[in-house]
Amino acid sequence: MSELVVFKANELAISRYDLTEHETKLILCCVALLNPTIENPTRKERTVSFTYNQYAQMMNISRENAYGVLAKATRELMTRTVEIRNPLVKGFEIFQWTNYAKFSSEKLELVFSE
Repeated sequence: MSELVVFKANELAISRYDLTEHETKLILCCVALLNPTIENPTRKERTVSFTYNQYAQMMNISRENAYGVLAKATRELMTRTVEIRNPLVKGFEIFQWTNYAKFSSEKLELVFSE
């Protein structure tokens, strides 16, 4: 999983969002696990699931530290919004990164917003 690649759309690259280092890493990790070819993904297709061990390996941290980092980053991420401006219509869109998270004893399941 350490060979995951993420490309940012131009709209996202120039959008306004403020994330901590761990929130950014979590977003990039999750986005790399999503299928970018799906145009209107269902909830299931917007859901990412991985174990704390997998995340620890990807981030080169201990499993114990991975759970704490993920829990904090996920809580904070669920309060964050993304603002994408469209200069052609002088408008913008605002949405949350994620809208559901489920922690079990072994893994995190995270659902991205539509």
